[in-house]
Amino acid sequence: MRALLLAIALLAPLEQMDLEVQRAVQASRAPWLEPVMRAASGVGRPANVLGALLAIALFDATAGRLRCWSHGRASTSTVTT
Repeated sequence: MRALLLAIALLAPLEQMDLEVQRAVQASRAPWLEPVMRAASGVGRPANVLGALLAIALFDATAGRLRCWSHGRASTSTVTT
């Protein structure tokens, strides 16, 4: 319990600095950049990312195959990590 209270006491000054940085950033926002930033945020939504990964997995013709460069033919072995 003491360690938790100490950690909270040490983080209090960081919270104030975080709030000041937040205020400064919000004050310097450019209204003309709002649509651009919303579009950029929309692309990274989990549903979009997972959909793109699923499409790559479904339509990639070489998925799960290794190219044997020394012999020039495809191998059916898969890579495991």
